[in-house]
Amino acid sequence: MENAKYTEWVPAGALVKGLFAMISLLIVLVTFVVLLFSEEPFAEEIIGLGFSWGILAFLLFVFWNFRGLRIRINSAILSVDYGLFNKKSFLLKEIISCKKNKSLWQILWDWCQVRN
Repeated sequence: MENAKYTEWVPAGALVKGLFAMISLLIVLVTFVVLLFSEEPFAEEIIGLGFSWGILAFLLFVFWNFRGLRIRINSAILSVDYGLFNKKSFLLKEIISCKKNKSLWQILWDWCQVRN
């Protein structure tokens, strides 16, 4: 998009980053423990380790792909990119209204605050 009047990059939140880091670390630690305590690597162990490292590679690709949200606005178009495959563009003249949306966690948090 040329001549963007407004561009913003919104990175993934700390919870998402933390969950991906913990899952990745768990996979790495389990594979090292299996390799450390196995006397002779059997075919099943090698296949299992290859499968777990394949899952790790997939998770790292997913995290890299959805690491943030890019918002761009020019004089006529609002464009939002989320990863390699999720791109959405709107004409600004098609937008007739907007409102603030709350996620489920925000609604629950507000409910808990009222109850206390």
